[in-house]
Parts: sequence; structure tokens; C-alpha cells
Amino acid sequence: MSTTQQALETVENALRQLSVDPEEVRCSEEGQWLIFREEFEIYLDVWTQNEVNVWNYFKPDGELSIFQVSVPVFFIPDERREELLQELLAVNMNLFYAAFTINPHEKVVMLKYKRLADNLQISEVIEAIEACGYYAEMTFRALKDEFKLTAVQTTV
Repeated sequence: MSTTQQALETVENALRQLSVDPEEVRCSEEGQWLIFREEFEIYLDVWTQNEVNVWNYFKPDGELSIFQVSVPVFFIPDERREELLQELLAVNMNLFYAAFTINPHEKVVMLKYKRLADNLQISEVIEAIEACGYYAEMTFRALKDEFKLTAVQTTV
């Protein structure tokens, strides 16, 4: 069984442990799931990267499988933008299993967890989901009034 196939099974088993039916949260593309925590969408992805990426500090010998969790949290306001981004960079230092990133095209702050899928364990999938969901909720609630933030609304 390929590394990617093993990771797909691991993610679906983790979802079952969280009492989520993987079939109900699968997206149209294989290796993609969408779950919710409060008002936040949590995207899970498993894929095989076929091209060498200059940003990888390693060169894969074979199949390179990747697991990722991402949560769009809030839109970046125009007012006090620099101050907000500096705050998020400082917060990043304290986070486990996640880091803030931005999507500049959509002006969205996101939380992301990403790792190679080799030997991916159910507990790691659950930790990544829980951490990203927790930090999304906590950060939005802590900063929404101070920076006049708008949450990214769920699509469902």
C-alpha cells in the first residue's frame, strides 16, 4: 500500500474516532474532507506531491505524501493591519501543531498544520484537527473586538 493510501485510511480512522462519518464529510476530490468546529471550517487534505519543490529542505527518494489541516479564520482588516500581523507572528511562537499564515489574494488569516504523511498516526491527525480548531476559536474571540475582525463564514 502506498504512503498516500495509508494516510487516507489514517485520516478516515481519525475522523471515526472523533465520531465523524468520513463519507459524510468527503469533498469531491479524493483526499479532501471538510469538518466544522463552531463557525469554523476545518479542511483536511492528503495528496501526493509529484514535483520537486524548491522550498523543501529535502529531496524525496520516491513518493512524497503530504497531510495538511487548514482553517480560514478571519479577514484581514485594512485598519491596523500591521499591528494585527505582528500580533499573530508573536502568537505563532507559542502554538503547538499549528501556525498562522495568510492568503493575501483573499485577505484571509488561516491556521495551518502540514507534515509529511509517512507514518502518520491517528493521534497526530486528531491533535492537528483539535489544535487548529481550538486556536481558530480562541484567537478570533481574543482579537475580534480589538481589531474589528470578521470571521470567514462557513459555506454550509
